Amino acid sequence: MTRWPFVAVAGLTVALLAVTASRTPASAETAWVLWVRAASADANGRQVSDWTTWVPQGTIARAKCDDVPLRDPERNKRAIEATGVAQGALVRLAWKCLPDTVDPRELERH
Repeated sequence: MTRWPFVAVAGLTVALLAVTASRTPASAETAWVLWVRAASADANGRQVSDWTTWVPQGTIARAKCDDVPLRDPERNKRAIEATGVAQGALVRLAWKCLPDTVDPRELERH
């Protein structure tokens, strides 16, 4: 499931958020990791920079991947800081849930 809300975060505007769960087969016992990446956006929410690399944001139960609180200002602030996007910029975030055996940075290299 993908969701697209607009959120204001601690003086930053997050133009777009998405949470996706991998369709990669994984057992229920497999740990899942919540990943985020960011890109600068213009005042209309259009992306104006390349995406940062994916950054892990901790483990999460698979059942909760679709219910990540996208409007959580603290989570979004930590995500923006982790990706290294400039404070005060308009930011677009993308979230992804993957089994801990899958690293999205490796997938992008192929």
